[in-house]
Amino acid sequence: MKNVFMLSLSLLLFSCGQESGVNTANPVLNTPAVGNTPNSFGYSLNANAFTVEDFYTLSFSSDSLSIGITVTGYVSGEGMVEILGEADSVIYSMSLNRNIALGETTLHGLTPQRVHLVFNKYSGSVAVAVSGK
Repeated sequence: MKNVFMLSLSLLLFSCGQESGVNTANPVLNTPAVGNTPNSFGYSLNANAFTVEDFYTLSFSSDSLSIGITVTGYVSGEGMVEILGEADSVIYSMSLNRNIALGETTLHGLTPQRVHLVFNKYSGSVAVAVSGK
């Protein structure tokens, strides 16, 4: 019985050692990763000629916000992020058409309702983080 157990364990270990079909050297393209929880929103995208217009409904109770935006490896296309308040009034807007490292912007007085992201034939990597204080 011990030999059968060892053989089964060995087969299991060897079969788990090879991850066929998984290439971790190449990141996922054109599939946004989105985190949207009360008082925080995160969006990450590695794009290649990507076109989309998305709206995300937010659940913020704070009117004091911290915003971080990073764009790296920008190649081409148009990108924009907007934070919208009541009646879709624009609280914050940023073009994503260049490499950016925006550490923190604090806004006061308006509670965000939605995030609007637009990409048109966009190639580059984008990360957006918004949190309530």
